Amino acid sequence: MKNLFDINDLSDLPEDMRKDVESRRLDDFESKILDLFEIANRELTIDEVMIALFRKFSLIKNRRQVMNKLYQMGNPKTGRLVSVKKGLYKLKTKEAENDIMNVEK
Repeated sequence: MKNLFDINDLSDLPEDMRKDVESRRLDDFESKILDLFEIANRELTIDEVMIALFRKFSLIKNRRQVMNKLYQMGNPKTGRLVSVKKGLYKLKTKEAENDIMNVEK
């Protein structure tokens, strides 16, 4: 029997559904960044993310690459991170979303 939750083999899905799922998949860089935030369980700066990417994954990324990815992941509608302030991010939670909504009002 096929694994119901396998997201690697989408060949049995209808075309529209496959496109939708594929468009929401994380790239490897995003997955590693999210892992770091889950491990840290706190807010992280760009420098901390850069250092942890190297120490955990031996991945070397320059400041601009990390900054751009964090900015992209901090998109209020589709992102998985929340920008706390310039250069400081945390994982998106319901509480974090509510805090942002209150600030925007």
